[in-house]
Amino acid sequence: LRKQYNIETNEIVIGSFQKDGQGWGEGNTPKLIKGPDIFIKVISILKKRGINIKVFLTGPARGYIKNKLNNMNIPFIHEFLEDANEINLRYRVLDIYLITSREEGGPKGLIEAMASGIPVISTNVGMSYDLIENRINGCISYRNDPNELANYILQLLKDKKLKQNCKSNGLSRVKNVGWENVGNIHYNKIYLPLLKNEIK
Repeated sequence: LRKQYNIETNEIVIGSFQKDGQGWGEGNTPKLIKGPDIFIKVISILKKRGINIKVFLTGPARGYIKNKLNNMNIPFIHEFLEDANEINLRYRVLDIYLITSREEGGPKGLIEAMASGIPVISTNVGMSYDLIENRINGCISYRNDPNELANYILQLLKDKKLKQNCKSNGLSRVKNVGWENVGNIHYNKIYLPLLKNEIK
């Protein structure tokens, strides 16, 4: 897959699969709750540290990030997928999935990346707080600090054991939020007691 995208063996591929621009056009105006400015700061720090980066983007309205990456001469891939089921193959191309949002309902990419065995580096947003045990199954910045996020990425790149643990433990952790487990929890804690009361 990496060959198909002309990704060199020494390139570190960082993924961001979401919408982070205003509106549904080019997205040149950033939607700051999604943290595209933080994302760019992290990438800038990594470039200054000599990391050979390629960014993989999916989703609409990514113009702000694309313009900034062009200005920094950071290569990137951007795909807008017509079929959401195709996203699983894109995760396989990544070395790291980076979440820099300030507010999130999910994010969906967190669960998808963990389920794909891709190490996640995230701000303290949405389900990240519930799912990530820092440096056990991913890395989380409780301060939304670009330097801290960049340092976590550098640690993952240097520490193969940490990276492998984040991959395998992340996959194990996300299995707990599969519908089968969640459905059973709701059934046993909520619906079954209600049904028993109804029978009485």
